Amino acid sequence: KPILLIDHLHRVIVETHHFRSNEMKKLLNNIVKDIDANHSSIKQQPLCLSVYNPTSLKGKFVHFFPIDTFFKKSYLLIIGFDFPVDGYTLLSVEQVTNVISFELLKQHALSEKNLHIKNNFFTALLDGDIPENEVLKQGGKYGLKKDQSYNVIACKIDENNEKITQSLSFY
Repeated sequence: KPILLIDHLHRVIVETHHFRSNEMKKLLNNIVKDIDANHSSIKQQPLCLSVYNPTSLKGKFVHFFPIDTFFKKSYLLIIGFDFPVDGYTLLSVEQVTNVISFELLKQHALSEKNLHIKNNFFTALLDGDIPENEVLKQGGKYGLKKDQSYNVIACKIDENNEKITQSLSFY
């Protein structure tokens, strides 16, 4: 069956090989447009819609299975299931959506952790709390190279209402 995984920004994360044909690409575009226009009506429960355009796929069913991850909502779409879906199939799909939900949560937590570590590094760098040899070692993780020069502009809220200008140079 043709399957799509669409993220909270309504971008396709995963699509099966079925979407290589022009008709399926049209259907994919229509689905994404409909999600953009009606995402608030796709609530917590699975939803089933019938395809009208392109006409060659008319009458096929598109099943939307919402995937909740904290504050973001993604969707698993399966095209071509008969209606109504039998209980075992529905249970299997719900288990798949749970696994996908946990994976998306894990990816979000890892990206938040990496962003926090990166933020701490640059904060410590700008505060002058990191020795130069450590700057070179850790800076390589973020694409900084020893033989290049960089212009850094940083802003910080002055809590003491002082007017201080400071410049750091690393060579």
